[in-house]
Amino acid sequence: MPILAQSSGLNVTNSSTLLTAIGTGLGVAILVGALICVGLVWRGLTMDRSNGEWKMEILKGFLFLMAPAIVAVMLYKLYGQQLVPTFN
Repeated sequence: MPILAQSSGLNVTNSSTLLTAIGTGLGVAILVGALICVGLVWRGLTMDRSNGEWKMEILKGFLFLMAPAIVAVMLYKLYGQQLVPTFN
């Protein structure tokens, strides 16, 4: 694994650098989750209302949006480190 991290340009030498890298990953996940959320909510709003699938589609959209925040809270509870999403 260290060879892969060094070859990709990510030079992790201490825990603060690792937290910054994870924060950058969370920032990317938030952006991707927001795009998926918009698509799923739009699809849920335009679905047929005869059954309850449209409600589940909207719920899935909001869960995709909240997934990075849930991961950040879990990492905070498990490791005690606060992760700040960065958008670089």
